[in-house]
Amino acid sequence: MGKDLLPPLLNRPNPYKLWLVLAGIICLLSYVFYHISSITFPFFAGLIGAYIFNKPVNALERIGVNRSLSAGVVIICVLMFLGLLLLEALPFLKDEFLKILKSYPVLQERFLTILDPLMDALGKIAGDKKILDLKTQFSNSFGNIFQWVIENLASMLTQSLTSGLAIANIISLVVLIPLIMFYAVSEWPKIISTLDGLLPKLYAPIIRRNIANVDKTLGHYARGQLIVSALLILLYSIAFLIIDLPHALFTGFITGFFSFIPYIGVFIGFVLAMTIALSNFISMFHLIAIMVIFGTFILLDGYFLTPRLIGDRIGLHPAFLIFALLALGSWFGFLGIMFALPLAAVISALLKPLISWYKLNFT
Repeated sequence: MGKDLLPPLLNRPNPYKLWLVLAGIICLLSYVFYHISSITFPFFAGLIGAYIFNKPVNALERIGVNRSLSAGVVIICVLMFLGLLLLEALPFLKDEFLKILKSYPVLQERFLTILDPLMDALGKIAGDKKILDLKTQFSNSFGNIFQWVIENLASMLTQSLTSGLAIANIISLVVLIPLIMFYAVSEWPKIISTLDGLLPKLYAPIIRRNIANVDKTLGHYARGQLIVSALLILLYSIAFLIIDLPHALFTGFITGFFSFIPYIGVFIGFVLAMTIALSNFISMFHLIAIMVIFGTFILLDGYFLTPRLIGDRIGLHPAFLIFALLALGSWFGFLGIMFALPLAAVISALLKPLISWYKLNFT
């Protein structure tokens, strides 16, 4: 396997110079792209979107629809879905947030009422005076924390809406990415043909085979992630319905839908569920139930769903998936976490022939 997946020069006894050149080129490109990532993001996002939606566009083209029209239809459908999601989510979140603001005094009193049995139990151990002091401190701290959260949220929203850079970023996301995606997916066959024509004849068959392996691996990842997200949407929705959480289906959908972003998706769902619970004065049982639901499904996803439905499909060990999440998250922040699994899949597909070559020549 090693020889037919590597260029002839790399199969010679001393390929180290070429490997050093390739490593140097990769490091240089990584350095350049890292430092201009703020301006290249829309272009990379557009190209990634074009790659993802190339297959549905191909399917429409096969039934006789013009490719440019197919690209437009697919992208418009995606934008409409995201737009409807935002139109549904933003007013809903605003209403829930306003309910919490208006009901803050009652909410504080309710929390203290819920904690009374616990405080009474602790009073028997630590003494009534200490518990009374603890109640007073908690009441004051609750108000301070609530005020701090509100002030910081208001400040963040104000800055994000008034900052020229933020407005420019929003415009780039809303306008540039779909535009680049449309042109790229419309011309995708020509782009691939042009790049294929630039391949050195000596290495072309090997490069094509490796790219085909990467494409196949990414396909397995996409199908596995769709199954995981669908299962999590179903599980979270059923669990929220069982505990009678208001807007259970919506909350379950949002939590499962964003599960493709490790950690961030769970955080969004947890904050949403707790916000709904607090704004509707739900009992302590519901708050504990929400924490149990998220704890259970996080373990289920981390130890079973993702390793079995994604890791096994793309041939990655669960430990490597965890390492990829931590490493890429540490290096590239949110984007690193978001793209950790597909990047790990690509790295795995590229490493396999190198490992085979190493075993063939050095073991």
